[in-house]
Order: sequence, then structure tokens, then C-alpha cells
Amino acid sequence: YSVHLGASRLFELAADRSPDRGYFYARAAVELGTAGEADRSAELIARATSLSASMAVKAIAVALAEDPRAVLAILPADEALNDPYLVAVHLYGLRATSASTDLTIAFLTAALERYRDSPGLMIELAWTYLQRSQEPSTTSRTADRNTALELALKARRLRREWRADASDATRVACQAALVLGAYDRVIQMGMEPPEGEALADEAANLEVRLSVAQAALAAGNVDVLRTVVDLVPEGFHRAIIHAEVLLNTDADPTVLASAYDAVWAEATTEEERVLYWLSAAAGGIALHGIDELQARTDDVPVLVNAQLHMARGEHDAAITLLRGSRRTEHTTRLLVGALNRVGDIDAAVGELKTAATRFNDTSHLVRAVEILGSNDRRRDAAALASAL
Repeated sequence: YSVHLGASRLFELAADRSPDRGYFYARAAVELGTAGEADRSAELIARATSLSASMAVKAIAVALAEDPRAVLAILPADEALNDPYLVAVHLYGLRATSASTDLTIAFLTAALERYRDSPGLMIELAWTYLQRSQEPSTTSRTADRNTALELALKARRLRREWRADASDATRVACQAALVLGAYDRVIQMGMEPPEGEALADEAANLEVRLSVAQAALAAGNVDVLRTVVDLVPEGFHRAIIHAEVLLNTDADPTVLASAYDAVWAEATTEEERVLYWLSAAAGGIALHGIDELQARTDDVPVLVNAQLHMARGEHDAAITLLRGSRRTEHTTRLLVGALNRVGDIDAAVGELKTAATRFNDTSHLVRAVEILGSNDRRRDAAALASAL
């Protein structure tokens, strides 16, 4: 609050001493609006528009009025690139109108070519690459994720050099590494020494800690999970990490069920309930919210039911269910896990090869190499690896 008020005051002082008074009053209005001073913000934007009819002032005014389509109509991309602040205004228009990720990437790439040492632009571009990598129609999934990781690490380096908080850069870097399956890298980037390389403010970021927890779970690193659970604030995320620790340490079934009851009690959003169902099903827990779960039309009910079968040792039933379902990356991974458990390595590898083509993601081939290698199929693993 005080930072935005101070910034607004500086912009007002600049307006009083500059020929471009309207622009600086508009910037002051934005800061006041961010600080919650709506009346004063409205007063200053009115003053700005009375003093200037420039494209910049008009674009800021309609952005304050939450009209992103008007922003894009008034402020073309090539004009926005002339001012770092107007880049942010145009980006707001793109984001708020759900512009295509291709268009947003092109704009941010052009902006970064103009302002090469802007960690903020690098982070925005990294998030957009990650967003595109999740789209079903993408043709560059792995490349986008690697680019996001590279951008995030460069932004982190710049922020650290300037002694600024780099937690937002670390957050996107951890997310990129997580979807790449580089779980040890997530832990390294997200934890303080001696376990990792994060600075204190980076490791303290809640989203970074949650990424570390996800990576530790995927990698089977229970020691890291135990460390992270003590660092996460009370609430849903702490409860589910605690339950995951118990799940992965063969805890007493009664204790485990009680832990998942606590997770359900903390689940207040749809996303949290989905995480509860998926995690509890892996432990064979009697689930809360069955009616809501079965009413879903996505792949969550199939994933949950398949995991319940697997938790009971009914792998063939899980395989039959998953093979008969609509194939997504999530159902494919679970099907591969079930096939691997029953020793049908060729079928598991075949599913991964198909997934690599269907989802345009070479990480599935990497997983196939790992499965072949862990089952003493080293020659087959080497042949597949050489084709990557």
C-alpha cells in the first residue's frame, strides 16, 4: 500500500514538472487504484485525459476502466513496444481477452528484444510458454518447457545480481522443471543449502515449496517431503503433504485415513477436492464426496477408480478400465504404471511411444528408456535413447 502511494506521489511530482503532464497523472492514477484509493485515482485519470489525448493516456484510462478490448484497439503492439510500461498495458489487454498464446509469445518476444535485461518480461514469457505447452494442439511441448526453464533461470540470475527478490523467477523455473519431469532439479532450485541452491526468500515462497513437495513425491524422496511439510503454513496444502508422507511410509491404515479426513476438511475449492480424491485413492482410502466425483465429465473419475483398483492390488482391473477410457496424458501415465507393475514392459513402452507422438512430448520416450533400463533391457533402452 505505502509503496504504491509513494509511487503515485512521485508521478504527480513528475507531472508538475513535465510537459507530458497527462501521462504522468495517468501513471499516478494507476498506482492509486492499485492501492485501493479509487476516488483519488478517478480524479487523477480525469485530469490526465483532460490534459492529453495521447494514445498512451487513453490506453491507461481504458485499462483502469477494465476494458481490455478497448486497450488493444487504442494501443497497437508496435506502439506499445516504445514504452516499457505500455508493454505491460498491452499485455493486460492480451491476457484479459484470452488472446492466443502464439500472439502473446510473439509480442513478449518482441518486447524482450527491445528490453533485453527485463526479468519481468522473461518471467511473463516463461509463463506463456508453459501455458502453450499444456494446450492439446501444441506442436512444441518439450521445447516450450525447456525455453520456459531457460528464461526463468536467466530472470533469477538478473534478480539476484540486482539483489532483488527472485522468488517469482524461481517459482516458474520449478514449474517448468516439474512438468519436464526433472524432479531432482526442482528440489535443487527450490530448497536452501545444503539440499539445494535457493536463497531464503526463494525457498520461502509457498508455490516454490509446493513444487518441491510435488517433485519429492514423484521422486519418492520422503526425507524432502518431511522437511517441506514443516515449512508449509497450516491449511489444505500442509494437510495433504502430511498425508502423502504417511502414504509413502507405510503408516497405520487408521492413522492414514484420519490424515485424509483432515485433508477433506481443509478442501474448500474444486481443485483441492480433486487433489484429495487423486491422492487418497492412491492409498485405497474410502473417499468423501463420491457423488460430486462421479458427476464429473473429465478424466478424474477414471483416474480415481483406477488408482483404487491399484491400491487393492487389482492391476488387471485398472488396466482394463484405463484402456477403455478416453486417453489423456494422465490416464496414459497411470496405465503405464499399471502395466509396469504386472511386468508387461513391452506394452508399457508401446503406450509411451504412442503418447510421445499423440501428445508431441518426448518426455514419454525418456520414461520408456527408464523403464527398459530398470528391467535389464539395456540394449533396447540404448536403441531408444539414441533415437531421441
